Amino acid sequence: VSPDGNRIAFASDRDGNWEIYTMNMDGGDVVRITNSAHDDFSPQWSPDGSKLAFRSDVADSDEYDLIVADSDGSNPVNTTLSLNNLLYNGVLDFEWHPDGTRIAASIWTTDWIDVYTLDIDGANIQRLTTDPAGDYSVSLSPDGTRIAFYSQRGDISIFLINWDGTNEIQFTSEDGWDFGPV
Repeated sequence: VSPDGNRIAFASDRDGNWEIYTMNMDGGDVVRITNSAHDDFSPQWSPDGSKLAFRSDVADSDEYDLIVADSDGSNPVNTTLSLNNLLYNGVLDFEWHPDGTRIAASIWTTDWIDVYTLDIDGANIQRLTTDPAGDYSVSLSPDGTRIAFYSQRGDISIFLINWDGTNEIQFTSEDGWDFGPV
């Protein structure tokens, strides 16, 4: 749901491949905002509602890049294009920073799946975690200073890290599977 509560963004294959659409809260005024041969998934509104970020199979290889576009689909930017030289396998999940200029994401590269931060224009990509286990399901604190995620270190446990990559803390033990922090 858009921050102003007026529109819903969603993915649909109603026109032959997965695209991003928006509609009014009553289901009316459905607008297709992407139109490509690539599958587009997982839309998220920016905090001010002016942009949408979504995953797109730009390379047609099930390796999803993170695209940020205006809320009407115009001016799309592939924010993760620079990672393709790492034998990049894709963005698994992401979340907007509250200031609307940055994003945190779980990204799969040849080094495995780690937590990254990046600007919405694709600049300043920073790798925050480096453990060989996969780190997934990023969730930001309301003030945007910390990122919660789960990791496959031992069993699956919940971790917290500062936005700048410092002060990584494991919160749950390795006695079971703990995942999906919000």
